[in-house]
Amino acid sequence: MSFDIQPDYATPTATVYREFARTVLKHGDMRILSDAGKNNHSIAGLPSSAPDWTAWSYKPFVSVSVYRACGARKKIQLVSSPTNPNTVYIMGGIVDTVQFVSKSPPREKRSPLKRVVNAEFQRRALVERLDIYPTGEDIFEAYWRTLLYDRVEDSNGLAVKAPPEYGGYYPEVLRASTGRSLRSASHGLTTAPFIYDVEAGEQFCVTQNGYMGNAPRSTLPGDKICVLYGARVPFVLREEGASYRIIGDCYIHGLMDGEAFQLKHWREEMI
Repeated sequence: MSFDIQPDYATPTATVYREFARTVLKHGDMRILSDAGKNNHSIAGLPSSAPDWTAWSYKPFVSVSVYRACGARKKIQLVSSPTNPNTVYIMGGIVDTVQFVSKSPPREKRSPLKRVVNAEFQRRALVERLDIYPTGEDIFEAYWRTLLYDRVEDSNGLAVKAPPEYGGYYPEVLRASTGRSLRSASHGLTTAPFIYDVEAGEQFCVTQNGYMGNAPRSTLPGDKICVLYGARVPFVLREEGASYRIIGDCYIHGLMDGEAFQLKHWREEMI
């Protein structure tokens, strides 16, 4: 990918970041939005569609490239606002609304075991509200797959769909008795995949339609889940007047492989 961009050191940082992000989007690469969002911004005046490269940003547990939330709709449809340079419109659809979020555990000097147990209590309180899962999966299976983003590394270091036996590992993780290695003696499994959302700045959520997911730490009830054309993962959006702000990308179990377009309430629109 090559861009015709000329350096101009007199231009404000927010403008440089905004124009670079917009150029990348126009060239058809939506991955830049996974580094954007209100959750990671520290520069005043920077639109949520542009990453703040001066701020810390968590790294996803697995690459967004292993998903395809947009299904076969790979081509980006983007329109810039004629009146507001900070606003762009992208074709997609609002598929759900966040109903509950777990409380983010305090960042203090606790053992990994205590953090994972605290997070477990928070998540289970939300999961117990569900009777069935939208995909038809067993609730517990959907739950542990959500914690793993439904991906693990194979022997070649490649991200693959989590095998069914991982469902039996999670109870063993919770029964771990030491805060040091937190390793299952029988399977050699560490808790790292299961506690990733606790450490990485994400929080567990449940949507109005009963989906479970991992969303940015600043996600609030009432925020929208959207799927955008050309985007491999869904995004959390927050309504602000007649437009939306990007809070960040997210994992919503059951909406990561084009399933959104099969929903009865799917309606495409410029977002």
